[in-house]
Amino acid sequence: MRASVIAENRYCMNSGTRAAIWTALVAVIVLVVGAFVAVRYVIPNLTGQLTQTTTTEDSANAFVRGQYESAKSAHDTLKSVSPAYAKANQLRLAGKYADAAKAYRSALVGVTDVAQRTEIKFWLAFSDSVSGNYVDAVAMYKEIAAASTTLSRLVRAHAVQNLALMYYRFGDPVITKELFKSYPYKRFYNPKYIPLSYRNVFDYAASLYPLALAEAYSAEWYANRLLAGTTTRPDYKVVIREKLQLAEKDIESVRNDASQRNTFLIALERRAVVLGKMRRIGDTSFADPDEAFKELLNYYVTSRMNNDGTARLQYAYYLVRAYGKDRAADIQDVLAPLIVAPNGRDVVVDAFLKNERLNRLGARSNLALLASIDPAFKELLQSYGWTETDLRIN
Repeated sequence: MRASVIAENRYCMNSGTRAAIWTALVAVIVLVVGAFVAVRYVIPNLTGQLTQTTTTEDSANAFVRGQYESAKSAHDTLKSVSPAYAKANQLRLAGKYADAAKAYRSALVGVTDVAQRTEIKFWLAFSDSVSGNYVDAVAMYKEIAAASTTLSRLVRAHAVQNLALMYYRFGDPVITKELFKSYPYKRFYNPKYIPLSYRNVFDYAASLYPLALAEAYSAEWYANRLLAGTTTRPDYKVVIREKLQLAEKDIESVRNDASQRNTFLIALERRAVVLGKMRRIGDTSFADPDEAFKELLNYYVTSRMNNDGTARLQYAYYLVRAYGKDRAADIQDVLAPLIVAPNGRDVVVDAFLKNERLNRLGARSNLALLASIDPAFKELLQSYGWTETDLRIN
């Protein structure tokens, strides 16, 4: 019996061994077949996903290019077929913005093409805003922004962005009153905190399309909160980084587009401003603001544009706040072209330096600090009506 028990145990062990071997073989076969399936089907599918992502990005870039090319085509066509439009452009380039606005209104008459009408409306709103006709400028930008059935989200985003940018260019409370008096903008309004109201408008523009300027201005609001010490929330830095990444992506899409040169330069300026504020709070994980400002000013030189006044002011703000008198010579070099009229200052800087004596945008202390370091800049402010009281450093 013992022998039969041993034999039975040996049989059971052999059966178990055979079962284990078969199980292992089946597992190997499954793995091999699975690997083959992965190579045959999964990898091509992953490649397809990458191709799809690339195709999506290419399509998005093509869409953006198409929108700007359409605007440029409309502009070129109008110049050749519309005497009123050609005259309006001449007046605008000559700095006669109120007259240009009248000519653009005349150019609208009889034009039925959507792209051409939109091009005229953008320049009309711009001319109205620069000439101080903020009521009509706001109304026109709102009209463009609301045209959801005829215009793309990108075009409408530009109109919304320009509504907020108008305030930061001119600082007139009339702009705020007109902008937030009706929906959808009324829901963005916070009477106790105007900067938040405008951040909401920039965010609305970015929700339509992530334009660099809107994203950078929104990022600056968060940077201002950190710089003022009113919050230490770490998620603000995450938001700032994400917004700057979106801004840089849009900047790259228009870097070589001559028709978008002005918007490109303003976006670069605002990006540099945000980087400067992050450096001032001690965060060196972002890009170097000095290099960003130098790149910006170099673009003005290479593009032969002399309207770099706001860029120079912003660079000087950063230098004086970050380094003070230690970089007085650099500050004076940056501001020097602003002292030489008329080429050093455009209409935007002129209006800003006149109006900011009233501290409409909260920049008076920055300007007064610059005046304390640069005597020539102090004389310039005094030529705009600044008094010793206005120039007092708080």
